[in-house]
Parts: sequence; C-alpha cells; structure tokens
Amino acid sequence: MNFFSSSSNKRPANEYLVMVYRFIVVMFLYSAGRIIFYLFNTSMFPNVDFFSFMRIMRGGVMFDVSAVLYINVIYFLLFLLPLPFKFKEWYQQMLKWVFMIFNGTALAFNYIDIIYYRFILKRTTASMFDVAGYDAGNYRLIIRFFYDFWYIALIWIVTLIVLARLYSMLKPRPTFKVNSWKYGVLSLLALVLFAGLSVVGMRGGYMPSTRPI
Repeated sequence: MNFFSSSSNKRPANEYLVMVYRFIVVMFLYSAGRIIFYLFNTSMFPNVDFFSFMRIMRGGVMFDVSAVLYINVIYFLLFLLPLPFKFKEWYQQMLKWVFMIFNGTALAFNYIDIIYYRFILKRTTASMFDVAGYDAGNYRLIIRFFYDFWYIALIWIVTLIVLARLYSMLKPRPTFKVNSWKYGVLSLLALVLFAGLSVVGMRGGYMPSTRPI
C-alpha cells in the first residue's frame, strides 16, 4: 500500500484549518518522540519524576513550535501562496512529499538521539556523519548501528505511516474562488499573519531574550 498516495475518503475542510491541523499533528508527534526518548533512557535521568517530566514536556512545546516552524517554513509558504493550480491534485501531492521529507528527516534525527545520547550525552549533529570520512571501515559501523538498533528504524517507519495517514485525513478547500480578488486578498492577509506569528514562534515569544533554538 502506498501511504503517500491520495485517499478517496479525505474530508474537505477550510484550507487554513487544514494547515493548523497539520501543524498540530507534527507537534503531537514531536511530543510523542520526547516521551519515547525518555522511556528508552529513563535510567539516565534518575532525578526526573513525573512532575519534573511534565515540566520538561511543557518547556519542550516552546522548542517544538520553533523547530516545526523552521522545518516547515517552505511547506507553509507553498501552502499559502494563492496559485491558480493550488488545489490541483498534483500540487497537493507535491506538498505532501515536501511535508513528509522535511518532517520525516527531522523525526529521524529525534529517534537517532534515543541511542546516540547514551554514548556522548548530547543531541545529534551533522558531525556524527563525519566518522564515515576517516576510514572506509567506518561505513560498516554505521550499518552495524542500524542492524543492532533495528527497532529505532521500525519506530520511525511507523511514525511516518501515522504522519502520512493523519496528513491525508483532511483535504483543503478554498474559502473563495481561487481566481477571485477576494481569495487573493485573503491569501495575502494569511501570508502576513503567518509571517508575523512565525517570527514570534521561531523566537519563542516577543521578548528579545527568548531563543528556544
């Protein structure tokens, strides 16, 4: 079954509500990933009780909002642009691929952290891939990693399936006719509003000192 293909049982909904819905879906999966990370590494956080973890989860929401906005800024812009072919099936499928590739990659790094954190006690960065440049034999170590921790790849694949299914539950429909001036004005206002809210979300708030990322 192709989970990236269009679905005949999509429920039409206002395009802006669909965008908010998809944002919430990604936020939910990021929070779920944080819970999975903790469950796999509970022994490394002996002083974290239930209430402490709830505070961590609450603080993580601010970080996730910023991260999701950075990761999906291209997707959201393509989603909001008042293009005449915006609601064509091919364009919607292209948007879905953009959404899945960017978020799938980000979620993969989150799940790699489950194991990677145990060894160096920090989050993953691009430097982790530099090991392949020192010796050809190190490629075998990378393959061995995925072999030993196959369940991490499995969790990631299941997450992608869930993400693709939830993404396709709603189908965006225009508020006005796409070629009308009303739709153009509304789209422009939506872009301005999105830009303003994105700046606030990426910064973690209005205050100059807030920098979640």
